[in-house]
Amino acid sequence: MRRLTAPLLALCLTSAALAQTMTNDQIEAAFAAGDLETARAGLADRVASDPQPLVLFRYGRMLLEGMGGDPDPQQGIALMQAAAAQGQTSAITYLGRVHLTAGPPRDPERAAQLFHQAAASGGEILPWHSLLRRGGPAAGPDVGAHLAARGGQ
Repeated sequence: MRRLTAPLLALCLTSAALAQTMTNDQIEAAFAAGDLETARAGLADRVASDPQPLVLFRYGRMLLEGMGGDPDPQQGIALMQAAAAQGQTSAITYLGRVHLTAGPPRDPERAAQLFHQAAASGGEILPWHSLLRRGGPAAGPDVGAHLAARGGQ
């Protein structure tokens, strides 16, 4: 009986510890240590318990890029859109990048709109905006027209 009790107790204590939502500091420590699986799990719990825009963005990015687990583009985009709807400029910029370079769907016109929205909110979009202004290979002619109609901004 004594041999069974110690492992059972350890399992219960481990389960109780895992059931608690990780703090921001714990999630950051997991990122810093390169433990992306733990960071991803912590962000998933945070999204479920307290879906703040930055948490939505970070977890969405992990899902889109397959960090710490398998990619889940559909859920990643949904989380990015939720963060962007709350004004999270990094999410707005990231969605612009997705629309500009990869999709789904690839939509340079929408990318330009998102970059303008991010810039108006104080977001850092210079590398992507620069590509749009130059009419880079991924930009396409619609983006040039969109920017020209707005005075090249």
